[in-house]
Amino acid sequence: MIIEEAVEILANTYGSLETVALGLPVDAYEAALAFADADPNSVEYVCLKALVKAHPIPVIAPEPTPEE
Repeated sequence: MIIEEAVEILANTYGSLETVALGLPVDAYEAALAFADADPNSVEYVCLKALVKAHPIPVIAPEPTPEE
């Protein structure tokens, strides 16, 4: 799903933004990039904030090094 479609769905929902955002299949990286560029005083910003919260960018921990 493209970010613009997800924002449109969230902007028009009467349900919980967090709950609806969890059910939207969006790319975490795309959501984060769009959120970084969004105007903080816009509906888009609020919707993208919910998407970023529901779909965070995965953090991969480094391999542990053996202790000697």
